[in-house]
Amino acid sequence: MAAVTGAALAGGKFSKKTETLPFTPAPGDVVLQELGGDLSALIAGVTGSTITHTGIVERFAGELVVLEAIGPVVRTPLKLWVKRGHGRYAVLRPKGALGAAIPAFVEAARARLGLPYDLQYEWDDAKLYCSELVWKAAHDAAGVELGPLERLGDLNWRPYEETIRRLSGGELPLDRAIYTPVALTRSEHLDRVYWGF
Repeated sequence: MAAVTGAALAGGKFSKKTETLPFTPAPGDVVLQELGGDLSALIAGVTGSTITHTGIVERFAGELVVLEAIGPVVRTPLKLWVKRGHGRYAVLRPKGALGAAIPAFVEAARARLGLPYDLQYEWDDAKLYCSELVWKAAHDAAGVELGPLERLGDLNWRPYEETIRRLSGGELPLDRAIYTPVALTRSEHLDRVYWGF
């Protein structure tokens, strides 16, 4: 797991009254959250983590937004993104070679705007899921791999076999290589700067 930068940071919640964030990320930061819904429950169950979604912060038209694969790759205003995750989120900051390439990192994600969401979680460039977008943007920008890909068969797939088969058109792709949102927390290229879970 990435080291905590400076002192350990206490978690906080989004204040609905003032609509202020307990921690404001910077452009290029990777943000993590837990989403609701069936697909999020599947990701949580398979990975053993409540972290089920991610994106990259960008400054666009004067405001902070999140570049994310949630349906097509889109920009979502940061405050709306945080609200969608019930006010709980975490922030990872690029360091080393990736930290030096933040503008290119954001641009590599931006170049994928409009690509459709990949419900089959295949490692190709025609469709993307959230953590695939972040991994590939980092690779394109700085030539780094945020972490190793995992086999679906090495994760907790058995309780979700029926759902996985439905998403994959009947097959059970246990050899499929994937990169999960929680794997970002173990990347040596990202520092944990805020943890609000």
